[in-house]
Amino acid sequence: MRWSAGRLSDQLAAAGEREPVLRLIAEGFIAAHATLCQAAEELDRAVKKMAEGHPVARWLMTIPGVGAIVALNFVALIDAPSRFRKATNVGAFLGLTPRRHQSGEIDWSGRISKCGDGVMRSLLFEAATSLITRVKKFSALKSWAVRLAG
Repeated sequence: MRWSAGRLSDQLAAAGEREPVLRLIAEGFIAAHATLCQAAEELDRAVKKMAEGHPVARWLMTIPGVGAIVALNFVALIDAPSRFRKATNVGAFLGLTPRRHQSGEIDWSGRISKCGDGVMRSLLFEAATSLITRVKKFSALKSWAVRLAG
């Protein structure tokens, strides 16, 4: 983040040197960009602190690929796990179960139903992608995910 902030400042300063009118605009953009970067860092720290303070979110973050945002979103969405009798019901709640079509002799499973929360499905997809592509350490979860994806 710091590298891109410095690069943006350099580019805006160079534009301000070439065109005097752009100098005022560039100074405003540089100040606004610095303020936004600082606010983003503070928000990131607050989210991490909140996740570390919640026992379930902290436990979820031990899963490779799951960070503070995914963990807090999952905790907020599931709310009371006792309302699900089986773990497979959570998958159905999130819209991660395949659609079924049964009629007479026809019986096929299609793509996921997408009936649940789309943002949570996207976050879980990102966590799974991170597990498969970025996590280097071997684990049974990664092995299962690679087999499932392939």
